[in-house]
Amino acid sequence: MLGVLVTTHQENANMLIAYTVAIELVKELRPIVEKIRKHDSTLAKQLVDAMNSTVQNLAEGEAHRGGNKRAKYDIAHGEANEVKGSLDLALAWGYIADDSPARATLRRLLAMLWGLTNSQRLVVAPSRKPRTARSSGA
Repeated sequence: MLGVLVTTHQENANMLIAYTVAIELVKELRPIVEKIRKHDSTLAKQLVDAMNSTVQNLAEGEAHRGGNKRAKYDIAHGEANEVKGSLDLALAWGYIADDSPARATLRRLLAMLWGLTNSQRLVVAPSRKPRTARSSGA
């Protein structure tokens, strides 16, 4: 049996919303990244790279179909989790005191990405019986 991943109109709408939320998060992270950079330029760069990759993979996923689309959303989800880890480290090291506004947006984005990576349905095509040659009746 052959299976294909089907993307619904709702999933496409969710992707567009996730992209918008990701761009909103970038704007919220800008001042936080500047504070982190004063203490740890490597961590700041990793956070920026992970957020950039999140947005870029969402954009790429929009143009793909089936498994490639899901793969891009999986990568975006992983990268957004790396942003979470970077913020956790910055808080733990004392580089920042509060990331609440960005953290709330990040939680929303992570939930949307989870939905995008887990909502695509596998549709199984009906099996076809092999055609047999008809006898010519001669």
